[in-house]
Amino acid sequence: MTSEEKQQLADKALELRIQAQGHLMQVAMIYFELTGAPYYRTLADHYLADQNHLIGQRSPAQVQRMELAGGLA
Repeated sequence: MTSEEKQQLADKALELRIQAQGHLMQVAMIYFELTGAPYYRTLADHYLADQNHLIGQRSPAQVQRMELAGGLA
């Protein structure tokens, strides 16, 4: 496996982690809406912060691919 292939695989793994954090945030918000328990809102905020941190770790090549595909403004 070339270094470029390894980087693309690592980028894919990171994107999946970003998506997972988004899903976890949505679940926490649903529980917050159902229960009104502040714990779930706090949990959602933590998942959002984690997601934003992961977004900041995107490789320059991944950012460029997303820009070219119209995925980033």
